[in-house]
Amino acid sequence: MFAMATMLVSAVVNIILDYIFIGRFGWGVEGAAYATIIGQLSGFVLLISYFFSGKSLLKFRLDMMIPTIKNATKIIQVGGATFFTAFGVVVASVFINISLSKYGGNAALTSMGAINSIYAVFILPIIGLQHGLQPIVGYNHGANNSDRVKQALKLAITSGIIFSTIIFVILQLVPNIFVELFINSESDTFPGAIKGLRIFIIMLPLLCINLIGASYFQSIASVKKALFLSLIRQIVFLIPAVLIIPIFKGLDGVWFATPVSDGLAILVTIILISPVLRNKKNNKELLN
Repeated sequence: MFAMATMLVSAVVNIILDYIFIGRFGWGVEGAAYATIIGQLSGFVLLISYFFSGKSLLKFRLDMMIPTIKNATKIIQVGGATFFTAFGVVVASVFINISLSKYGGNAALTSMGAINSIYAVFILPIIGLQHGLQPIVGYNHGANNSDRVKQALKLAITSGIIFSTIIFVILQLVPNIFVELFINSESDTFPGAIKGLRIFIIMLPLLCINLIGASYFQSIASVKKALFLSLIRQIVFLIPAVLIIPIFKGLDGVWFATPVSDGLAILVTIILISPVLRNKKNNKELLN
């Protein structure tokens, strides 16, 4: 609850200052930057004050602030999956934009901007499930409580599938409501954006399996599997799909590249995560 409160405070401060700095003072982008910095700083102050309040089980000492190669290596290994996920998104976006420009021109690029914005909003709750799952899995894995780990993993995946399926149905039935937020309905680009969105989200109901699977392996410090699942979706599958499928399907091929790569990544994740859900391996064996 405290962690959530600090994030909410940071976001609310950011929003309020955006209104003041941009709307009232007219500072534009510079004002937005100041609002973001102050918002993040407010969250940081609340978090750091907790550790010095005496309520935390962790006590900070000055000697803890000196980094060691051993600890830094462990942090980089465990956090590598998150880094490569973000890195993969950036690299894949470059290839997607190149293909969109080649097969659809500016209209396709504009459509992708709208689709990405819509997609980002609805994928954020799944990211929230990822972050919420990690401390529960990490704690119970450390306590060798396999049943609790399995229960948390099943709950996260089930919740993610239910939520994503509802969003998928809504976006398939009334995509125009959301696309109109970014593109004029009378524009020639609008129909293409509608079609692109419907294709782009085909695998949305099951995508949480890959995201939560990667997060699970990261939580138990299974570095190789976490890194592998983080790389396959964006780098291993998506980039080749973006380069190959449009050769045969044109612009539609660019839209289909994402669900194809998502489907393959989901399949691989299911193969890796199935032993955990069946509880055929204990926590220590899953590290290998």
